[in-house]
Amino acid sequence: MNLHILTLRRAIILAVVTGLFVPAMLILGFSWFERYDKDIQKRTQELLDQNANVLANGMQESLWNVDQESGQALLESMMRNEDIVRIEVRDNSLGVFVAKERAERRHGYSASRQQTVVYRKNPIGTIFIEVTSTRPRKIILESLQAYFIALVAQIVLALLLILVLLDQRLVVPLRRLAAGAENLAAGKLDAPFTWSRLDEIGLLSQRMETTRISLRHLFDELAQKNTELEFDIDKRKRVEHELREREARFRALVEQSPIAIIEWDLEYRVIEWNSAAERIFGYTRQQALHQHARFLLPQESVEYTDMVFQQLSNSKSEIHKNLRADGKLIICQWNNSQIADETGKVERLLSMAEDITEKIQAEEARRLSEAKFSGAFQVHPDSVSITRLEDGVFLEANPTFETTTGYTTAELLNKNAYDLNLWVDPEQRRKLIAELKINRTVRDLAWEMRTKSGEIRKCIINATAFGIGEENYMLAVMRDITEKLRFEQQKIEADRALLRLAQGTQGIGNEAFFQLLVTDLAQALRTDRAFIGLRMPDNSQLIRTMGNYVDGALGEDYEIDIQNTPAQVALQGQMVVIASQVQQAFPRDLNLAEIGMQSYAGAPLRDAAGNAIGVLGVMHSQPLSNPDLVKSLLQVFSERASSELERKRAEEALRNSERSFSTIFHSSPVAMAVIEIDHQFCIKDVNAAFEHLFKLSRQQAVGKTTFELRLYT
Repeated sequence: MNLHILTLRRAIILAVVTGLFVPAMLILGFSWFERYDKDIQKRTQELLDQNANVLANGMQESLWNVDQESGQALLESMMRNEDIVRIEVRDNSLGVFVAKERAERRHGYSASRQQTVVYRKNPIGTIFIEVTSTRPRKIILESLQAYFIALVAQIVLALLLILVLLDQRLVVPLRRLAAGAENLAAGKLDAPFTWSRLDEIGLLSQRMETTRISLRHLFDELAQKNTELEFDIDKRKRVEHELREREARFRALVEQSPIAIIEWDLEYRVIEWNSAAERIFGYTRQQALHQHARFLLPQESVEYTDMVFQQLSNSKSEIHKNLRADGKLIICQWNNSQIADETGKVERLLSMAEDITEKIQAEEARRLSEAKFSGAFQVHPDSVSITRLEDGVFLEANPTFETTTGYTTAELLNKNAYDLNLWVDPEQRRKLIAELKINRTVRDLAWEMRTKSGEIRKCIINATAFGIGEENYMLAVMRDITEKLRFEQQKIEADRALLRLAQGTQGIGNEAFFQLLVTDLAQALRTDRAFIGLRMPDNSQLIRTMGNYVDGALGEDYEIDIQNTPAQVALQGQMVVIASQVQQAFPRDLNLAEIGMQSYAGAPLRDAAGNAIGVLGVMHSQPLSNPDLVKSLLQVFSERASSELERKRAEEALRNSERSFSTIFHSSPVAMAVIEIDHQFCIKDVNAAFEHLFKLSRQQAVGKTTFELRLYT
């Protein structure tokens, strides 16, 4: 008996077990688990109370007598109990008396308790004990194991009783019925069916007996009809012979065809397969015959296959992907027709298939190439255009070309560069065309372009010539390098200004120094204005310029209120660089709108203590093209200007000190002389009291040594 077959007896047993025992098991299991948690908690709490009382009573004497040794001995004795996880005994005066913890015992549910230790009605300390449910859980699980053993024994006994009952009332009658059915299948129609009880199986045996009698009458009739069929078979053989001759002629035609010719039955199974089909699909005729059409489709569902062939049977031409025997996908064009019998009923489907994979791939490659070129053409960051080489007429231009030149594609089409006046120097274009005709390519040719607005831009062009048919075309990639050249020139000027700044300004007066500084800064950054302003001593909200460069020349110095201006931010100690829209950033600074400034940058000037004492700033009527360069140069120039201001202040302080000393020296009533020790005590200066005391004029004393004047005896 096959153990994997679900017999009737097994099904009944399974139903009984499932219907009776499974619900009982679920209900009992649920109630047991609910009771299990409560019992665990109850037993653990009882164990906690018991051990807590024992520990509290045992520690009374030890705590009272401060006998830590006996307390430790009691602690070790109780910790041998595997249910106890942690014990801590604390003395009210000394703190922790004894303590121990076995963290590895902490599993499942645990309970803890803190209890006061009382000796002679006086609290002398506390105990903390934590127990786990290990032992109660073990006891409950052992009782559960015994319960399940009894339950399994009960189930086994019940199953044995069910098996005996099923064997007598179901299995034996069914075996008898099966034996009668085997006789019926073997053609032994003379053996009758028998039954002992008129239950369901008895009624089934009765119906089988009726069937046996009917079959015996039917077979008698069939024997009579077989004789009549023999005559029809002879006639059909003659017709089949004629059909085979026609089929031979058709097969010869099919085998010579370069196109795959396949014949299908109404279930889309192959009944004919020519040599061209073998070559296209890779299957031999023997391999293909009687296969369902899905073996030519790439792992599609039966429903999809039926849908495809339903389309084929209802249409004359279709294109589908097909699977070769070697696993390769090919694309075929199918032409189909229906084959009907004399009554017009469709019996077969005739298909002719041609492999057009290479043709499709070539077409897809062409479209992909066009898509790639179109994508690269449209998103290229440089200006790209296609023109006819013969007359230079624009055929296509990308968006960057439109942005750079200012002309839309509609304005460019059917016009050449001469019509649009793009080339500032037509000789440069003639050079481009001449080199293209010789080398078919041009690299990095520099030229000047005139935009739609009339602006002259510096550009380089890379171009290649290509032919389509008899016509030659030019693909040109143009890059605007005007800003790049401007930045490079600006960098050169900045380097030159930094070099002049680094070489020093000896021999230049203070005012001239600051005027030269703002001039160099404005020219290096190509800004309209540059200035140096210092706080007014009597009003910190005002600054006065000491160097003012305006529109290419030095202007007059002026005073200005710095409230709500970018200069106020710079004077707070931080650099300010606003590359554009400075008027929107400082709407209360009416001076910015008045002089039409769009950008601003300023750096604080500091004294030796690091305090902001002024500002070095630039302003421009256009946005700053290179804010990083502006920031770097401002940093360098502001530090140099701060140093010069500090030097100027130090010189002024020195001059004031010299004036004070000179006044005291010459007006003193005491004879005084300035003598240089390193040059044989040469006299450098004397006051009026010295002249009066030594009877020597200043002209007679200065330049002489004390020895020459015999001042010392």
